[in-house]
Amino acid sequence: MDVEDEDDNLVWPDEDEPPPNGPWRDGALWVLDGKCKTCIFRPGNLMKLAPGRVESMVEACVRENTIIPCHKTLDGPRSVCRGLYDVHYGKIAVLQVADRLGLIKFDSPPA
Repeated sequence: MDVEDEDDNLVWPDEDEPPPNGPWRDGALWVLDGKCKTCIFRPGNLMKLAPGRVESMVEACVRENTIIPCHKTLDGPRSVCRGLYDVHYGKIAVLQVADRLGLIKFDSPPA
């Protein structure tokens, strides 16, 4: 069962639930230590996304103070996309706060 925080409407998982499979795990925010081979922030639209898709994803992250997980990590423990981290770190508070608190750990990109 989730518990809603009345002050900011955040939903926190109940302590009895297993932790989410997101980039926040083991008490840290996990970020890739390099871009994956098909990173959406590499030149050339390697993922064949619709025009403007990356920009709209980034705008949503900045507006909602969230992150883009690397698409290569969606089937397992997720990590923050290194391209997002490198290019937009200064615009996303959750990345800056986790970094300043020493809560960022780095994963290698999946093969």
